[in-house]
Amino acid sequence: MIRAEYYDDTWETFGYDKNGSLIETENEHVKVKLERDPSGQVIKEWQNDHWIASSYDELGNRSQITSSLGAKIDIARNEMGNVLQITASRSEQAQWTVSMQYNELGQEIERILPGDVISKWQYDITGKPTHHRVRSQNRDTRRRVYHWDVNHQLRSMVNELTGIKATYGYDEFSNLVWANQNSRQFDFLYRSVDDVGNLYETKDKTDCIYDAGSCGHDWPSRPSSLYSRLWCGQRSPKKRFSNASCCNLRKWKIRSQLSIQPMMR
Repeated sequence: MIRAEYYDDTWETFGYDKNGSLIETENEHVKVKLERDPSGQVIKEWQNDHWIASSYDELGNRSQITSSLGAKIDIARNEMGNVLQITASRSEQAQWTVSMQYNELGQEIERILPGDVISKWQYDITGKPTHHRVRSQNRDTRRRVYHWDVNHQLRSMVNELTGIKATYGYDEFSNLVWANQNSRQFDFLYRSVDDVGNLYETKDKTDCIYDAGSCGHDWPSRPSSLYSRLWCGQRSPKKRFSNASCCNLRKWKIRSQLSIQPMMR
């Protein structure tokens, strides 16, 4: 793609090098240029008159970031490439540092941040996180415990500071479909799918009706107030519905896939 034009007269252009890598893009507001090294890594990015430059180590990991505004970020890594320390500074401002530690599997077990904030993780023998604890000024600010089943699915999460427990349920395809907090169901987290992949927000699958082409064409169970527009796979308007409790804009993308996006009230 070298140019895209939209219905509102906005546009985007794209430029590439001989290897097919993006090196320039522009719209009516800004122009971005990318400078690459022989291996294709971005070493400098320009946005109008300002730039961000990156340096890399011999393994291709980013080791330093600088900018035209005076920022400087140094990144130290271990032999596995994991970040051990990030140090940021700008002009005469105080230096900011964060450091990390890892287990033998390369999983983060500790992170120390400015302000005496310490984050620690624990894992089971399969590598799944089981405990997360954050302390600040000798006081716990976060303590979570995670429980997993044999299928590596998260089944519950306990907030040890408040005693609140959240449990999770999945369908036969391992999709997350519901969550309970202290036996109170989160309606907005409920999601169920039928045999052909059509999406519903209720367990009994009565909130939407689909035709043979997987285009929703009715919303029988909800009163009016907030509009949701449904589009079929050909991107043609199907029907418009009003809904007082729904806050999602629904539309079918190509191949009848349903996309859920936030709707502004």
